[in-house]
Amino acid sequence: MGATRIRDWGRRGIAAALTLIGATAAASPCTIDAPVRDAELALATARAHDDRAAIADLLAPDYTGVDVFGQIHERDTRTSASATPSVCESVHTHGPVTVIVAHENDTRVLRVWVERKGRWQVAAEQRVVIQPGRTDPDGAWTLGDVRDAPSPDSPSTVREVLRAQDALDRANAMRDPSTFARLTDVDFVVITSHGLVRSKTDRVIEERVARLEAQPERPVPRRDDVRVRLFGASAIITARNWPRTFEGVPRPPTRYTRVWVKNAAGWQQVANVSTIIRPTAP
Repeated sequence: MGATRIRDWGRRGIAAALTLIGATAAASPCTIDAPVRDAELALATARAHDDRAAIADLLAPDYTGVDVFGQIHERDTRTSASATPSVCESVHTHGPVTVIVAHENDTRVLRVWVERKGRWQVAAEQRVVIQPGRTDPDGAWTLGDVRDAPSPDSPSTVREVLRAQDALDRANAMRDPSTFARLTDVDFVVITSHGLVRSKTDRVIEERVARLEAQPERPVPRRDDVRVRLFGASAIITARNWPRTFEGVPRPPTRYTRVWVKNAAGWQQVANVSTIIRPTAP
């Protein structure tokens, strides 16, 4: 590697660190606890330098990532993300789980850090292109494309989380703000499939307005390609979602990542991000 390229990577790494530090200092919602802040900076620098050993150390063994096309990727130490620095927008801490919402140019990312034996690692990442006015793509999707759900002999904790997810899906379909609120943590954050950020309050208001307007109930979406990973009293669900219109016509499927935490109120969702699945090339 030539000296010019080394200097270039060095500038990228420094720029990534300074950008994140600047964003963290400028916005109180982005005050990150020191261990997670250090890990976030280390990840940005490692990706800018394509330092695969450092990336491998910062990704959890059961890491999953979802790109802007809704395609899921297993743990990969190569630089799968853009070298563009992530600018922190908000931080949501739930014990040994920290959720960071950031943006990278025209892309919004939700990154989930988990603590294991005193080390912080990324367990999940998902990206969505920020396009507020985008029209959902047409596609020849049918419910015949749905794969089988997980077998019923899953561990009891996994079944608990999936039951909570089922109840949440029904509440969203029925526009039931009370059940949604019960199953959702006060510090909940969601990134929509158009890249917009919503809070628990935003979502409850949206559902109440929909109920006041007597908007019809939606069919409960099917889900498949489900992966549930447990981290103590926390769980991350990654799945493919098959929504339908009021008339039951299939809409483009999405890939979502949901983070659940068990507390005194039971299992509650603390974060959610959805990306519309589309071809990776024209």
